[in-house]
Amino acid sequence: MESSYAGKSAGLNYLFQGRIKDKINDLAYKEVYRLKEEFYDTIGGVADDTKVNESSIMIKEEKDLLLSLSVLIDEQKITEIEDILKEKTGKDFSFHLAGPFPPYSFVENESI
Repeated sequence: MESSYAGKSAGLNYLFQGRIKDKINDLAYKEVYRLKEEFYDTIGGVADDTKVNESSIMIKEEKDLLLSLSVLIDEQKITEIEDILKEKTGKDFSFHLAGPFPPYSFVENESI
């Protein structure tokens, strides 16, 4: 690819590099979105209810948070969720389970 830039003006090279960077960012965004959907769909298939938590918290300095979920499940299904996460994670992903917590985030507010 570098050889295709040979003999081109500096401005044209800069333009091509910008387009390549944009394409790489677009592909990365699509893959992250696909992974989020896959995790959500798989876990949602086991849970009674699932909520996505908006968060920009970093788990570790070198790792970004892919997805934060609140999951309403029966206590007997906790090991099933753990098994799903262990299967999906491995060297590329890690996970952290917290809880159980009271199901406040799953209660709908009704106007009186």
